[in-house]
Amino acid sequence: NPSACYFQSAVCYELDQFKKKCVHIWEQEPPVPTSHGIIIVTSTTGNADPPENASRFVRYIKRKTTVETMPFRHCTFAVLGLGDTNYDVFCAVAKELDRKLFELGGT
Repeated sequence: NPSACYFQSAVCYELDQFKKKCVHIWEQEPPVPTSHGIIIVTSTTGNADPPENASRFVRYIKRKTTVETMPFRHCTFAVLGLGDTNYDVFCAVAKELDRKLFELGGT
């Protein structure tokens, strides 16, 4: 029964495809009691840099103008960071994404 599901549907995209395929959906209020679900799996490269296919998304969520729109206010999210504890900046991108999605209205 779809009305009993917390998430009505699921799609899979690279983070940098968010503008074309996701933002217009995330900004719409979903039917009660559902939420838009976001699951992010990411790594950290170099010196706490996002992977190439996530760099635009990371820049977008760090912009001051993004805070004003609260684009994740209708979203529930989870972030999985992949990394190696031998590095000083272990999972830095995942930690930053988790913090920023919450600041931008996500739960």
